[in-house]
Amino acid sequence: MNILVQTLIRQGMIVVGTWLVTKGVIQDGQVEALAGIGIAVVAFIWRYVEIRLSKKKLDAAIVAPAQPLPK
Repeated sequence: MNILVQTLIRQGMIVVGTWLVTKGVIQDGQVEALAGIGIAVVAFIWRYVEIRLSKKKLDAAIVAPAQPLPK
């Protein structure tokens, strides 16, 4: 996963976590832990989607008829 995307997701989770702390839903020390768990879940889902898309492309390439090389 791209470092920029990871950073944006982490910062977004910290903003949401801070908002939840101000509302009294969670405690102050839980924000970082929840952000870390969120990053791990998003990274897992991201990788799963990448693998599925790669498999679809590979399956399509296997089924596709061979193309002659350009001269």
